[in-house]
Amino acid sequence: MCVAIRLGNYLVMLFLFSKLCYIVNVVGQLFVLNKVLSTRYSTFGADMLTYLASSSDWTEDSYVAFPRVTLCDFKVRGQDLGNVQTYTVQCVLPVNLYNEKIYMFLWFWMVAVAVASVASFVVWLLRSLLLPDRQRFVANHLLLGCRLPATGRAGDDRRLVSRFVVGYLRQDGAFLLRLISHNTNNITTTEIVCALWDDWKRRAAKIDGSGEALNAAADSANSSLVGVKHHAK
Repeated sequence: MCVAIRLGNYLVMLFLFSKLCYIVNVVGQLFVLNKVLSTRYSTFGADMLTYLASSSDWTEDSYVAFPRVTLCDFKVRGQDLGNVQTYTVQCVLPVNLYNEKIYMFLWFWMVAVAVASVASFVVWLLRSLLLPDRQRFVANHLLLGCRLPATGRAGDDRRLVSRFVVGYLRQDGAFLLRLISHNTNNITTTEIVCALWDDWKRRAAKIDGSGEALNAAADSANSSLVGVKHHAK
């Protein structure tokens, strides 16, 4: 966890892990219902559509989960309580008409959730891995906020945006900005990106200024030392 925080991708990893858990959850429910219903529930909806297309009666199959007609065994006691007769008769189960429709809807719902979860996981995974996509996202908002062009040269602007995204925002920062963009609007996201850009440029200017001051002090000290040596000679 500490390594992920230092690398700047801790929140991205947690988010992708939660997406993966959604996929495992919905797929696991399909296979659990296979065991609970003792049927091929993982392909239940597809089988129903196939039978409807072929105009055949799926209730006649042996693996059907909700039979409408079945055989029931029941016992009948005669006048003599010790005389118990067992009969097997045909029973109609009208409640399975409703159960069948309910579980068919659940199958299509879970399949739709699984497909949406997989698509969302793939999209966010690509967004977290592809650096040009993050740079393009940030650059678009900087253009909307009139922060670009910053130098008047496209090559220098791209290098500045790359330094800003890689060194300052990193993966977690770009990820949070995308979440803000999805949950608010472009104006709010642009204002936040521009504020972060201005803060980064101020810090970079201070660091560059301090470095130039240190270099100037070192040059001054070196020239003084050279002057002392010449005077001593």
